[in-house]
Amino acid sequence: MMFRCFVVLFALLAGGAVHAQAATPPSPAAAQDGEKVYDATTLNPAQIRACLKLDQQMLEQEARVADYEKTLSGYREKIAALRAELTERRKAIDAADPVAVNDFNSRVDRHREMTETYNDQFVPALEKRRQRMNELVGSYNERCANKGYFEEDWTAALAELGLPDPRRRAAGR
Repeated sequence: MMFRCFVVLFALLAGGAVHAQAATPPSPAAAQDGEKVYDATTLNPAQIRACLKLDQQMLEQEARVADYEKTLSGYREKIAALRAELTERRKAIDAADPVAVNDFNSRVDRHREMTETYNDQFVPALEKRRQRMNELVGSYNERCANKGYFEEDWTAALAELGLPDPRRRAAGR
C-alpha cells in the first residue's frame, strides 16, 4: 500500500531559528504485480534510515545552537551589567585617589577582556554551530525532502532505529 510522504523542510534563518514547512512529495510507484518500485523520487529503506538519522542530527544540532545562544545571552548580560557599573563608578570616582583609579581601570580592563572574548571566541563558535546546522539542513533537503516512500518501509525504519515518528513533531503533536 502506498501513502504520501509528509516531509519537514528546515530553513535556518539568520537569527538561528528553525522553521518547518510541510511538503507533499510524489506518491511512490508500484509495479503492475504490486511490487515496490524505487525510483529517483522514492526513498528505499536504507535511504529512509539515513534520512531519519539526519533528522535526528538536525534536532541535536538545533539544541546545541539554542543552548549556546542561551549561554551567550547570559554572558552578554554580564558584560552589560559591568558596563552599567562602570558608568556609575565613573561618575563617582575620585581621580585623586590612585587606589580608586586603579580599581576602576582594572574593571575597565575586565570589561574589555570579556567583550573581546565574546567577539573573538564565542561569536565565531556560534557561527560554526550555525554553519553545521545549515550543512545538515542542506544535506537533508538534497537527500530527503520532497521524496515519497512506502509507509511500511517508513514504519520498519522507525522501529529498527527506535525513533519516534518525526511527522508527529512536524504536525505539532
